[in-house]
Amino acid sequence: MAYGEHTGKFLPGGEVGPGESFDAEEITIQRTRTINPKGAAYLFGHPSFRGHLRNVRCNFNYMETGKTAIEPNFNLDGYEVIGNVIKSDGQAIHCWRHSAHGIIAENLRIHDNSGKPVVVINAPAGWQAPEPPVLRNNRNHLGDGPAK
Repeated sequence: MAYGEHTGKFLPGGEVGPGESFDAEEITIQRTRTINPKGAAYLFGHPSFRGHLRNVRCNFNYMETGKTAIEPNFNLDGYEVIGNVIKSDGQAIHCWRHSAHGIIAENLRIHDNSGKPVVVINAPAGWQAPEPPVLRNNRNHLGDGPAK
């Protein structure tokens, strides 16, 4: 989990009251292997409205998860998710709540013949939706239909 921090009161919808923010930036996760059959792999931008996270790269990793593998989340700005191989019982890549300026490309979801998408983009009621990332060539190797 990677995120900044904020010492103020957390308010509904992602706002924060007076306090001090500690942001994080320039984080690279590359060429790792994560095996977590009952949990998740990478969460960027904390779900509890903490600080801003900028310029995160999660590229060329392998992961097996029971839940969401990669989750660009709240207060994340400028991210890359490129060239990952993902085996997940949950979502492969879930852009959740307000994240912006992302590139998600060349990711491969494996061992899933249910047809689940590689990338899901949404937000719960009352939250700002994520800015749609640039998407290129993300594939579910068993779930994608024949090439057109």
